[in-house]
Amino acid sequence: MRWDGSKGEPRWSPARRTGDPPDVAALVAWLASGEAGFVSGQTFAVDGGRMVKLSLPP
Repeated sequence: MRWDGSKGEPRWSPARRTGDPPDVAALVAWLASGEAGFVSGQTFAVDGGRMVKLSLPP
């Protein structure tokens, strides 16, 4: 569900919106492609930058 902005932008997300299944699907498609052939042993956070924002001081 996309954030419609009617109640303001979510301050907890640098992307200023909530995530959708297509956001995760895009990462999965890339990981399954030949372009990601050299990627291994990684953890990907598909969170719109929320983890970075939460780790910063207020």
